[in-house]
Amino acid sequence: MKKTSAFISGFFICSVSVGFSSTETGSKLSYDKSLHQIKSDDGRSFLKFDERDEGNASYYFDYFGGKPSVVHDSNSLDSYSVFSVIERDDINFRINCIGNPPEKPVCS
Repeated sequence: MKKTSAFISGFFICSVSVGFSSTETGSKLSYDKSLHQIKSDDGRSFLKFDERDEGNASYYFDYFGGKPSVVHDSNSLDSYSVFSVIERDDINFRINCIGNPPEKPVCS
């Protein structure tokens, strides 16, 4: 649980480096590995994100229930995965919900 809390806290801190857009909502999000950015399909918003594999823990972009997510996998004695479903509103990225497989995310 401590790792999950640290990951979520780190994700919120990372969201400070968000590029802003002034219009259009509901853009699709994807990850550009070469630029290390989660970005909207219109190209006007991005979130700096570095995928990492640290042995027992890894952090990467993926889809959970068809929704763009940041994933934290832990392969230690008590293995787990946590998906933080992200979306963009008018100008900001936000975490819509947090889930763990095999459940589908319950998002607003």
